[in-house]
Amino acid sequence: MATKQEHEQKLPLSLFVDKEKNRVVFAETNGDFIDILFSFLTLPLGTIIRLVSKNQQSHYGTTSTNDQPQEEITIGCKNNLYKSVEDLSDGVFWNSICKRMLLYPRNPCESLCQKLKLNVDDSELTKYFICSACPEGKGMMSTFVGANCSCGSLMDKEIKLHEDYDEENDSEDGVFVRREKLYLVFDDLYVLQSSPSKTLNELQKLGYSDINKLTHMSINVGLKEILDLLKKALTSKSPLSDVFLGNEESYQKCTFSPSPSRSIYTTYMYLKVIVRKSEKKVLYAEAGEDFVNFLFSFLTTPIGTILEELKESNFSLVCMDRIRNAVKVLRMNLSFRDPYCFIRPINHLLPNPKVASQFGYMSQPLKNLCEEKTPNYRYDNGGVKKDIDVVHPKQKIELFDPRSLYGTIKSAVGFVKSSKFVVWDNLQVTPLDNNTSSITFLQNLNIPLDDLKVHEVEITDIKAQNLLGASLSSSQAVLTETFFPSVKKPKEEAK
Repeated sequence: MATKQEHEQKLPLSLFVDKEKNRVVFAETNGDFIDILFSFLTLPLGTIIRLVSKNQQSHYGTTSTNDQPQEEITIGCKNNLYKSVEDLSDGVFWNSICKRMLLYPRNPCESLCQKLKLNVDDSELTKYFICSACPEGKGMMSTFVGANCSCGSLMDKEIKLHEDYDEENDSEDGVFVRREKLYLVFDDLYVLQSSPSKTLNELQKLGYSDINKLTHMSINVGLKEILDLLKKALTSKSPLSDVFLGNEESYQKCTFSPSPSRSIYTTYMYLKVIVRKSEKKVLYAEAGEDFVNFLFSFLTTPIGTILEELKESNFSLVCMDRIRNAVKVLRMNLSFRDPYCFIRPINHLLPNPKVASQFGYMSQPLKNLCEEKTPNYRYDNGGVKKDIDVVHPKQKIELFDPRSLYGTIKSAVGFVKSSKFVVWDNLQVTPLDNNTSSITFLQNLNIPLDDLKVHEVEITDIKAQNLLGASLSSSQAVLTETFFPSVKKPKEEAK
């Protein structure tokens, strides 16, 4: 009987290797491989954390090249944020759906990524459900199974979505780029459309005068290698060499420098932070649901969108930047002399995909992190049809939104209910319920009270952006790096 590995799709890849340096100089490939690299930009941060975790190795049933356990990749403090969602009880959220939304966020380009030859995103495709107890056209619809209809019954009857046929969108030419064209992929995952002149220029820049000194290797790439490339794109400057030649590249973390405050800004919320004076650091923050919803929204945001939000900052996410820059350069170079390599109807999705509909924070202070517009739906021949424009009120189906008490879009606010939380400096989030004794909490800190100081800080648009950047680059002190400059140093007590 054939194994799963024998049935797995493989993609051919031509490597050109500098044997002396044990480095992949570049690879030549068609659009199938480039589509996969570009799809990394559409992956929500929560999906990336899940995919690169330790448990993902056993999910795919693979082992590393040297049979050693694969390392757990940490992305700043985002792993702590993801783990906090896992550990929080369902009662903290509006419903169990909200928790699952954060752990398994929806890819805004999921229908396109399903067409990839190898799709690293293992999330379930969106399905549509109605209430079997309501007459057709009278109840609600949900993209989450088991949600409560307005009548009180569960929406568990799947209904088909009728989509308008788009010949170009359904093209066999490729997903994001034209499949038949050849591309160069360099060791840092930068991509160029292949041509003799471009190859010549790049090899000269890299210091090579004789292409025959490079050794050609033909390999087949499977899902394991794609997942390894995703990991290395976040942590290494030479993913191709690391994955295909077994190089042990030193760990590279993303870098970020906070933007200075502006004279004109908008304040979105306030936060109480408790500073440990002796260490000049934020110990924790007491936060409401607005701040926690904002933090959790990072998990549902595609990595390409995060890079777009931080593009004016001194922010670098190792080779993910190179992939995003490659998309931008390829699009800028489109001309009559350089035929289109992108599939025209969808090239606007890259490099900045939107947060999937219903997966964003409704009061989002960072405009690039706002979700895409939720379409209207109407019944159509026993199924439903998507209609971006306003449809007749009698035809329109009310869409269930899990981010609210009543399940309606107009009342949607966020993922967690009104409550109090403790957010630690490393972004671990714990609930502070009514039964929590403040005396016991302070005793457990085991810190002299005169070493603690309470400050109230503003969450402005620039502070929100700095918090996003710090959460990706710092592994322990996100709140300190974001707010300490705005927390006045305690004055020396009068003698």
